[in-house]
Amino acid sequence: MKIRDEYYLEENFAVNFISEILEYEGSSFVHDEIVYVLIQKLTVGNKSLTELFELLNLEKALEFVIELAKNERNLSENLISEINRILLIDILPGGIYRTHNNIGGVDFTEIQEQMSYLLNDFLNSDEIKSADWFFENFMEIKPFNYRNLATAAIIHIFISLKLGDIPKLLSEI
Repeated sequence: MKIRDEYYLEENFAVNFISEILEYEGSSFVHDEIVYVLIQKLTVGNKSLTELFELLNLEKALEFVIELAKNERNLSENLISEINRILLIDILPGGIYRTHNNIGGVDFTEIQEQMSYLLNDFLNSDEIKSADWFFENFMEIKPFNYRNLATAAIIHIFISLKLGDIPKLLSEI
């Protein structure tokens, strides 16, 4: 497997990736402010600590999966939970499947079963499943209380790297 460091480690991709996710999640951060925080290491006023942690945790999760893809780690339920946990550091406890129903998601009593089925189907299918396929199916389940979109997008990056594909921005999925 050849990891495409030159593409996805570029600051521009990381900033655009994080910017899109934060926009979808309703953050008040704008693109230029994200550049100030991530690239120039400057602080930005009028932002809550939660929003700042959401931004910084996205960067941590992105770096985490890049390293794991380089080290040939495979996708697992533990890895998925760890990604969600990283995304929620200093915000809320993360990495735990939800215990209530969400509108438009799978009934919480079926989450463990659905996630096991999704992962088994992805890893053991006779046909190679794409990162897009996993993203779409993960978002139908929405297994966590918070940051399912960010979790799915980070997993998409991980799968893309493992398959040797160029990672996509959220708007390209």
